[in-house]
Amino acid sequence: MSLEVTVAVPFRQRGKQRMGEGEFVVALSLDRDWFSPDQAKRLIDVAAGRGLLDREDGDLVAGFDPSRV
Repeated sequence: MSLEVTVAVPFRQRGKQRMGEGEFVVALSLDRDWFSPDQAKRLIDVAAGRGLLDREDGDLVAGFDPSRV
């Protein structure tokens, strides 16, 4: 699974373009059981570094259109 697909899933699952970091972590770790919470937080850092996520006013915003993934 690609990083872009992994990042898109929580946004698509909730039908949002913006969500809190905690909500994103819960979506990947507890809801999907794909990562531990620590791994999901690390994924945020990696995705932000690659331009897939932006941090705005304490929220995460997809740097691409998740519905196209």
